Amino acid sequence: MMDVVGITQHHDAITGTAKFHVADDYAWRVAEGIETSNTAYSALIGDLAQSAGISASSWQWCQR
Repeated sequence: MMDVVGITQHHDAITGTAKFHVADDYAWRVAEGIETSNTAYSALIGDLAQSAGISASSWQWCQR
């Protein structure tokens, strides 16, 4: 995910001056980074919730 953050901070990504296929690649990279990180974040949130006395079977990122 850190690589994706660095790539999307490029001047074309920030200003929106990239070509359409490049902008699509930025969006794809961000979506893949979120999907890859979801499992780790879910586990971390579950551990924090459990330590606060909140129980749930699983936590997931909502893409909507």
